[in-house]
Amino acid sequence: MALIKLEEIIGKALLESHDKTVKLYGITSTGRKIDLHGYVMSETSKNYFHKVSAEYEPASKNLIYGNCDCEAYVYFGSPCKHIIKLRNVYERNEEKINKNSVQ
Repeated sequence: MALIKLEEIIGKALLESHDKTVKLYGITSTGRKIDLHGYVMSETSKNYFHKVSAEYEPASKNLIYGNCDCEAYVYFGSPCKHIIKLRNVYERNEEKINKNSVQ
C-alpha cells in the first residue's frame, strides 16, 4: 500500500515549520483571539499527522483552548505537545503572516 502525502489530500499549507513537522492550514481572527487549524506530525508513528486546532490570544500569548486527536489529549484532555507546537510555529511566524495579510 502506497502512502499518500498530506498535501495530496488537502493542498498546500499556509505555513509550514522548517522541519516540515507542523503544517498550518487555517488562521481565523475572531476579536482578540486567533483560531489555528493544522496538522502536526506524530513522533511515534512516522508519516502520520495529528489533526490539531487551537484558540490563541496573541496579546497575552495565552493558549485559550486546544484540540488534538492524539492519545495524550484524548485520555488526559490537557494541551498536548502537538497543540503547543502548532501555537509555537504560529508565534514564530506571526509578524510574517500579518505582513502578508495586509498586502
